[in-house]
Amino acid sequence: MKGAGKIILALALVLVGAIICAGCISTPSEQTLEGSWTLNSDENIFITFNKDGSVSGKAPVNGFGATYTVDGNSLTFGKDIIQTLMAGSPEKMQAESEFFEALKNTARWQIADDKLILADADDKILAIFTASVLGAWDGEDGTSIIFSADGTVNGHAPINSFGGSYTAFGSSLVLENLFMTEMAGPAADMKAEDKFISALNNAAGFTVSNGQLILVDAKGKELLTFERHFEPAGEWVLNADSNVTIIFNGDGTITGQAPVNLYGGKYFISGDSLTFSEGFDKTMMAGSAADMQAETAFFQALGKTAGFTFADANLVFVDAKGKELLTFERPTAEQGF
Repeated sequence: MKGAGKIILALALVLVGAIICAGCISTPSEQTLEGSWTLNSDENIFITFNKDGSVSGKAPVNGFGATYTVDGNSLTFGKDIIQTLMAGSPEKMQAESEFFEALKNTARWQIADDKLILADADDKILAIFTASVLGAWDGEDGTSIIFSADGTVNGHAPINSFGGSYTAFGSSLVLENLFMTEMAGPAADMKAEDKFISALNNAAGFTVSNGQLILVDAKGKELLTFERHFEPAGEWVLNADSNVTIIFNGDGTITGQAPVNLYGGKYFISGDSLTFSEGFDKTMMAGSAADMQAETAFFQALGKTAGFTFADANLVFVDAKGKELLTFERPTAEQGF
């Protein structure tokens, strides 16, 4: 935390404002936790709620990950919070301990004026966060933008890729030192690209609500609109056969265990579209006729995959018509992961 104050004490200062705003608190059915949130009392601390039922983020010292469960306005985090093992000053380590304790004691959530309020079972405020630009966002016509925690930004314009740095404070946002690749394209696309980059250069603020990011200029005029980009990450287990897995490695590659063989390959995601490259690298083990038939069906399903969705923390692959092909869930401790 900034200064020596404890998290809960710092957050208690906004309690009156939260009560005054009680009439504008949205119900969980109107809002969503999904996305990134920055702690009000320290902008270097953030948490990201993913569609797959997992959270990740940065505490005062260490990065962390966990699972979460939402039921109406009830919210609980998994008992085992995974974190890196870096050491910091006694003050920061104390603040980190209090932050994780706040997460463990969380029982309820509410959103008011784009502020996420976490409270315990007695409705005592534990933490208040503000919606953040952090993460990946999809724009129109294949454009995208990614805000990283290290202050860098990158993405894709209508033709070229771009990068640079950004500064965000409250609802203010400034993009700086933008650079681009220098590919040429059709005149219409080049015109759209000039407009897109001009909008980025004129951005002075932002709003985030219900998975949508809007960049605005100094007068509050809307410049660009993006939808939050979600994609699978880490390991998933096939619901129909817990021995079959798929692992999204985060670098455009997958690995996993089919009914018989280990396999690997590449994947491509744009929005909620998902496709796999033709052909997979596989080991050459043989199995029973039934297992080999199941393996063939598994790879055929991957080959037909055209999109994905998250449903009740499950990852579902669908074909071009939206028909469900494969459903996965996160591995459990009982499964040996």
